[in-house]
Amino acid sequence: MLAQLINDGILPFIGQPVQDEDFRKGQTLPGFQLRDYQKEAWQKFLDTGAIGVYWPFSAGKTFLGIWACHFLKGRKLIVVPTRTLVEQWDSRLRKYSPYRDEVDIVTYRAFDKVRHNKYVLAIYDENHHLPANMFSKLATVQAKYRIGLSGTPYREDGRTDYIFALTGFPVGLSWDNLIELGIIEEPDIKLYILKSWQEKDVKLKELLTVHKKTIVFCDSINLGKRLSKQFGVPFVYGSTTNRVGIIKESDVTIVSRVGDEGLSIPDIERVIEFDFLFGSRRQEGQRMGRLFHGETKGEHIILMTEKEY
Repeated sequence: MLAQLINDGILPFIGQPVQDEDFRKGQTLPGFQLRDYQKEAWQKFLDTGAIGVYWPFSAGKTFLGIWACHFLKGRKLIVVPTRTLVEQWDSRLRKYSPYRDEVDIVTYRAFDKVRHNKYVLAIYDENHHLPANMFSKLATVQAKYRIGLSGTPYREDGRTDYIFALTGFPVGLSWDNLIELGIIEEPDIKLYILKSWQEKDVKLKELLTVHKKTIVFCDSINLGKRLSKQFGVPFVYGSTTNRVGIIKESDVTIVSRVGDEGLSIPDIERVIEFDFLFGSRRQEGQRMGRLFHGETKGEHIILMTEKEY
């Protein structure tokens, strides 16, 4: 029904400038300054009250959201796809703003928890999830203003246009612009095509002899548990608590799909894909994007069997 309304030109928000009564004046955010392109996005938000920000990974989408939470008075909502990102948003809000208690952070599955609440601002992180049948009703939450964030505004189900329609006026920035500014650096990408899964094991063992801060992505839970036991490293998946802390503290971590999106590890050096959801452009973009958060040029390694290739 929501899709049909959008197709008919009826959107779940009305663009309106941010009103003075909602703005927390005379405030600063110590140790935190917006870059020029972030200032332009902030001004677009002030002018319209509803934007979707589609910048590459590590360009500062989350920090723009923190800025908005800090300078808008009242109750705010942040919606994220995983508990990993609940942890990360909570940590960053506590670090940068004294108004953490004004913010509810929930996953896209928590509509029933917030459906009757009223918010001054709703932030939809990784908002390419929003058009899904299960999650689109979150777009109808009672919020005066809204911001969508995504580094991969793309869907394989034909609903890409709804990403923008459900969130607000799009604000984009070419990856090339950020590379020229030195804000992000393209990782080295290597693809190994191997004859069998046994050869994947051998290749992974060989790669891990080179010590680098590494995330090994593995979609299969059973396979992830086996690799964790085999290499004596932690496995972060759905039932894991303190996910971000474990990944930050470990030199090598096996990570399921719960670490695909939004995860920011500054000292990350290498991403290895051992088992993956082949065919998803969005997932590949997100996994490579973890390296954009690193402080050094990263390495993205994909291990495929001949059959997978």
